[in-house]
Amino acid sequence: DDTADVIASFSDPRIVSVRQENSGLVPALNRGLEMARGTYLARLDGDDTSRPDRLARQLEFLETNKDRAVVGSWATVHGLDGTQLDQIRPPSDDVELRWLLMWKIIYPHSALMMRTEVLRSVGGWDESFWRTYPHASDYDLVERLSQIGTLAAVPEPLLKWQYDTQDGISVKHRESQKRTNQAIGHRQLERLLGRPVSKEVAANAWRIANDPKRIDPTLADESAALILEAAQTFRASHPGGLAEQTVSEWLKQTAHFVLSEARRDKANQRVALRVGRALSPTVGMSPNAAKAAVRAVVGNRVGRLLIGK
Repeated sequence: DDTADVIASFSDPRIVSVRQENSGLVPALNRGLEMARGTYLARLDGDDTSRPDRLARQLEFLETNKDRAVVGSWATVHGLDGTQLDQIRPPSDDVELRWLLMWKIIYPHSALMMRTEVLRSVGGWDESFWRTYPHASDYDLVERLSQIGTLAAVPEPLLKWQYDTQDGISVKHRESQKRTNQAIGHRQLERLLGRPVSKEVAANAWRIANDPKRIDPTLADESAALILEAAQTFRASHPGGLAEQTVSEWLKQTAHFVLSEARRDKANQRVALRVGRALSPTVGMSPNAAKAAVRAVVGNRVGRLLIGK
């Protein structure tokens, strides 16, 4: 396209155009990190659009909250024709974000602003991980940043995120993304629990949270028990009402989600009911509650695409 010509048309000395051999996304990101001279580094993909005040709002936040390593934001999601499909609204608090991060990516790559030195301290984007799991470098990065700093999100839609529902990365490579998400969730579970966790059981726990139609019934009870152990450990490691509220509400929503999916798949209803009631014993099959839970857990049509459904 004409991106290079558009960049060359500006005379602003702050804009630096760099060309290199196409070696993939992550090597390009790391070259940008190597060249960066500022205190902060923000991401934006070529087909996304930042609100004009996005950088100012995130800069203000990081300047005010020195303990935060990375900040994202809310985002509106648009199709190729510009139609708004959804809105992504992650919570703002580190505790809530950490629990959700166990199970899914919490905000789009293009919404991130990070402290440059913190980003360098974790080695930037992990090229070895990317070569094995090439379609979720954002999830891997945020998870590693969460190990050395706190997370946040500005509760405003600072990003217009373009989503290709037919030919986008999350559509073309959904199975690869699922495997990557499961791998990142597995390592978080092992670190939280301080013990080895079966990859198969961890992957099935991820399916309970994100893709219940694919729950392996032979591992369902063990996976539900793993989720409950993680919930108990997370509460203990983050004392206070917010962790208790966050985890309890998530368990209830996830239980409703599992049951709502089972309403459409009668063959799995018995397993789904067992799993759902293990996570939250008081849940039922109410369609209205199930509908609300689906949106809370994964959003609507776009939310489902994001988790590869």
